[in-house]
Amino acid sequence: MFTFRRPSDDQVREYLLSLKDAPLSYAAVDCTRDERQTDPIPQGFDRDHERALLGTGEEVFRRACQAIQTWQMLPPSVVQPCPTGVPIEEGAMVCNLFRAWTLGGWLVLPTRILYLVDETTDDFTRSGFAYGTVRGHWEHGEERFLVEWDHRDDSVWYDLLVFSRPRHPLARLAYLYSRYEQARFRRLSCAAMREWIVGSG
Repeated sequence: MFTFRRPSDDQVREYLLSLKDAPLSYAAVDCTRDERQTDPIPQGFDRDHERALLGTGEEVFRRACQAIQTWQMLPPSVVQPCPTGVPIEEGAMVCNLFRAWTLGGWLVLPTRILYLVDETTDDFTRSGFAYGTVRGHWEHGEERFLVEWDHRDDSVWYDLLVFSRPRHPLARLAYLYSRYEQARFRRLSCAAMREWIVGSG
């Protein structure tokens, strides 16, 4: 959805309510689950993977998990989650508001949380979630936000994995610009996580 004015939380809630039974807009659901990528990349999709070292130790991991739970990994200069305060739970829906300067308005991009990650092995503890695009989003795809604590060296990492391809005709026409914005988002998302760790310490 495109709007010339930034929509209110109530307007976004109403929009999401109209999409509550809408299917995901792509076939390769759960394509972000397998970090080893033993399966081929879905045809026509771009795969982007970014990792950022956040620090070491359990306290850093705890703060990083809190950042994910409160949507701090979304840099407000690029996207803003709406409505505010959506809980991180399977099936929850949230829109990313993107200020489309070139179009003179806002893109309202609906997503649905697909699965949560909460696992511990001898080597790792991981926490996070993934969401997928719903009808009305300008892209097809899936995005996973993960915090990983490596017990072998005590390091804590932020891990961002994305599969995407353009859906809307304008997104296809502006493919190179879209890829630029996606790369900027990943870079600023890593920076936002680092800043949260420092600021919440």
